[in-house]
Amino acid sequence: MEGLFNLNSILLHMLNAAILGAALYFLLYKPVNKFMLAREESVAAKLEEAEAARVRAEELSARYDSDAKEAERKIAAIINDGTKLAESRADEIIALAREHADAAQKRARADAEKMVLEARETMRDEAADLAVKMAAKLLSHDVSSNDHARLINELVEGS
Repeated sequence: MEGLFNLNSILLHMLNAAILGAALYFLLYKPVNKFMLAREESVAAKLEEAEAARVRAEELSARYDSDAKEAERKIAAIINDGTKLAESRADEIIALAREHADAAQKRARADAEKMVLEARETMRDEAADLAVKMAAKLLSHDVSSNDHARLINELVEGS
C-alpha cells in the first residue's frame, strides 16, 4: 500500500501545506490585520461619536428643560404683572369714576340750591307785586280807621 500512505507523499503534502500557510500568512495577514484594525477603529470612533451625541442630547435636553422652566417662570411673572397692572388700572378707573360722581353730585346740589334761591326770589317778587296790587286796591277805596288798624295789625303779625 504504498499509494495511499506513502511517507514521501504525506511529507510533501505537509510541506506543501506549510509553504501554503506561510505564503498565505505573509500575503494575507497584514492586509487582513490592517482591515480588522481599521474596522475596530471605525467601530470605536462610531461608539465615541454615539456617546458624544448622547451626552450632547442630554445636555440639550437639560438646557431645554431649564429654558422651558425659565419661560414658564417668565410667563407666570408676566401674568402676575398684568394682573397687578389690571387691578391697579381698575382701582384708578374706580377712583376717577367716584371723583366724577362726586363732582356731578356737587353740581346737582349747587344747581338745586340755585333753583331754590331763584324760586324764592321769584316768589318774593310775586309776593311784593301782590302786596303792591292789594295796597293799591285797598288805597283806591276809602280807608276807614278800622281798616287802617286792621291792616297795621296784619302787617305786624305777618312780619
